[in-house]
Amino acid sequence: MNGLSVLSIGADICGVLATAFSGYVAWVTWRRRRAAARSAVPIGAYKESFEYYKKTAPPNACVLSVVLLPNVTSVDDDIRNFYDSNGLSKPGQQVKIVMAGINKLPDDLETFLNEVRRARAEVDALGASEVDLFFAGPVAAALLAGAALDHWKLVKLHHKHHQSQAYEYWGTLQK
Repeated sequence: MNGLSVLSIGADICGVLATAFSGYVAWVTWRRRRAAARSAVPIGAYKESFEYYKKTAPPNACVLSVVLLPNVTSVDDDIRNFYDSNGLSKPGQQVKIVMAGINKLPDDLETFLNEVRRARAEVDALGASEVDLFFAGPVAAALLAGAALDHWKLVKLHHKHHQSQAYEYWGTLQK
């Protein structure tokens, strides 16, 4: 047996092992997705889920406030009013994103998304189990933030009502 045939046999063995490993990973991924699909809350239970999360606040929750409006630098009073009016205690931890609007595309969007990633890392460092997201800014930016925060922790959405100018609970990011 020469050296090339030994290398050829070794390469064949490596190929078979890599194929087997890839098949195993695909099978595990399929099983996890199937289990996740089975355990997903059916849409019929949405109202119960909505009401449950509306009234619960674990001790290690974190407020994430996003302000993307020119001339507005804080929504802290509005957030405090939300918790007071709903009889909930405000989480002690808060992470803020404040920008004077999304004015220059795509530069401001890149800055905003980097701020969302920074805030996400900061919330992780705080050890929070869920996030109460209070958003003041363009709806399209809220969609981008939601996509960046999806499949992470439980994120409860709070939206400022256009008439009352008070925050109201809008549910959770659905998985």
